[in-house]
Amino acid sequence: MYIKRRKFLKQMLTGSVVSILGQPYVFSGNQYSLQYKNQILPDGRLRLPKQQKVIRRLRPMGGERGLLNAQNFKLKVSGEVNKPLEINFDQLINLPQNQLVCDIHCVSGWSVMESQWQGVLLKTIAEMASIKRSARFVIFESEHGFTSNISIQQALQSNVMIVHQHQGKRLLKRNGGPIRSLVPDLYFWKSAKWLKGIRFSKIDEPGYWEKRGYDNGADPWNDYYEI
Repeated sequence: MYIKRRKFLKQMLTGSVVSILGQPYVFSGNQYSLQYKNQILPDGRLRLPKQQKVIRRLRPMGGERGLLNAQNFKLKVSGEVNKPLEINFDQLINLPQNQLVCDIHCVSGWSVMESQWQGVLLKTIAEMASIKRSARFVIFESEHGFTSNISIQQALQSNVMIVHQHQGKRLLKRNGGPIRSLVPDLYFWKSAKWLKGIRFSKIDEPGYWEKRGYDNGADPWNDYYEI
């Protein structure tokens, strides 16, 4: 069934200040949200989806942290590809690097605006692996069995990346380091933390949260949420 996003968020959030790992994260109706409230994206959408509130820094959202680090990291690229790959951390940071400033939106109701990231375009990795025409979806595979899924059309966009830096510094473990995916046009659960594999697939495979009722589309500008 579907419920109104505002009702869903009201059930989740019990106050305007949430403490995570001892750090305050302010859900603000003041200048942090208001300065973006009426800004319009080139395609006509509101820059800040109407159910979202702006916070000042990336909020850790739990999950079982990975065991990989820069020394033992390997990214496996598999599935519908002609050239399966394994990429270690040094190889990844020596690939052509892109910097991206983007807004990110969490389904729990917070957004971080003008967030800074550095990494490799997923399109670059797809080209290295020589993906087959049969590849229709990308499955991000993380430690401890977590997965998230996006279409190949989404995966090859110019803002979808495999990132290792956030705000000019190495990506922290609590935020998904050493490597995570970044899909800024979708809700942030699609940007899988503690990434260890990218699998190109003929068929869509609902990820961890989709199997638990989250909307497969993960569109922050959709005011309804599937449960």
